[in-house]
Amino acid sequence: MKFGSIAVIILLFTASFVSAEQSLQDIVTSARGGDPASQYKLGCTYAKNKDFVEAIRWYEKAANLGYADAQFMLGTMYAQAIEVKQDLPKALLWLRKAVEQNHPQAQFLLGNMYADGKGVEQNFTQAMDLYIKSANQNHPQAQCAVAGMYDLGIGVKKDCAEAVKWYRKAADLGYATGQYLLACSYYGGEGVEQDYTQALFWYKKAAQQGDAAAQFLVGNMYAQAQGCKEDFVEACKWYRKSADAGYALAQYNLGANYAAGKGVPKDDSEAAKLYLKAAQQGYPPAQSDLGVNYASGWGVEQDYLEAVKWFRKAAESGYENAQYNLGCMYDQGKGVVADPEEAVIWYTKAAKQGNAKAQFSLATMYFQTTGLEENYVEAYKWAILAGANGFDVEKLKQDMKAKMSKDQIRTAQINAKKLIDEIEKSRQQQ
Repeated sequence: MKFGSIAVIILLFTASFVSAEQSLQDIVTSARGGDPASQYKLGCTYAKNKDFVEAIRWYEKAANLGYADAQFMLGTMYAQAIEVKQDLPKALLWLRKAVEQNHPQAQFLLGNMYADGKGVEQNFTQAMDLYIKSANQNHPQAQCAVAGMYDLGIGVKKDCAEAVKWYRKAADLGYATGQYLLACSYYGGEGVEQDYTQALFWYKKAAQQGDAAAQFLVGNMYAQAQGCKEDFVEACKWYRKSADAGYALAQYNLGANYAAGKGVPKDDSEAAKLYLKAAQQGYPPAQSDLGVNYASGWGVEQDYLEAVKWFRKAAESGYENAQYNLGCMYDQGKGVVADPEEAVIWYTKAAKQGNAKAQFSLATMYFQTTGLEENYVEAYKWAILAGANGFDVEKLKQDMKAKMSKDQIRTAQINAKKLIDEIEKSRQQQ
């Protein structure tokens, strides 16, 4: 949980406070007579009608009489610049007054301000104290905040089991985020014994409330037979719900299923459309696969320029498959002017991430001097790595050895071992 980005959108003006039992005229009369509850209701009525000047005037009257809901409302409006200019000192003033009356929403929002260092010096201990007070009044967002603090060890000693306890409280109250995070705990076995069945149960709970990330993960679990039988039709059903909500990973996965004909009829055109949606959101695998579609003419008209555009976007973000594919385009002169040196640059980026195809391409280019100066040590080094990744390079290595000295071979072996260790270390850190 990133506390710098904790922000809760509080729906301030959705409830109608005028009922058959209490007409608007009754509220006005009581408000003018000094009843703080009526003053607050009148403020909400003005807010619903978009008259925020009058709304604030009546909120202030109620707040000055000690009405906690009005104090919280003013604090929220000033803190989040809702129809007023942001004024953090005023926000803190009103929120603290509401907190003095044990107002759970005010405790939570003030806790956020301490966690974010917004208008006050950042203080995770103070934030945690406020979150717990709110959480103990069954405020589900505060319960998740408490859990998050325990999960990350912020303001308290890290305790994943305690985090799970609070996630469960929020989940049991029907809070989708709590359900999602409890599912994550079961899925990863953090603070609780790993249990895919329980993970799927809670992901589904959140998914049924429209949580797009949960919908995507339900789809993943059906696709991977985790906590259930493998079912690509069910997986695609959930991917589609998430994709329709704009979730890039689901758009990509659903596209991949159309490309493979898993759970849906094979349809390269539909795959390309979904890849494009995810690619436009900056998702590198989708950008790379869309590039493949354009390069191959799958579901779209073949267009090497467009392929290069999408390969480059993904490659520049560090995606190894796209780096390899972009290297191929420079190697073959498709969509760009053939440039062996530029090809080597992109092959090398991919190869250093463990891409076996790129490693093999480098081995052959350095050995066969395809537009490059001969470098048998580099060629042999990359052949070793490609072989370690499953490529059949024995004949190629024999041809290389015939032209190399023992010292060159030994140097290449040492360099290859060093690079293999670096790649493995990098993977472990991811």
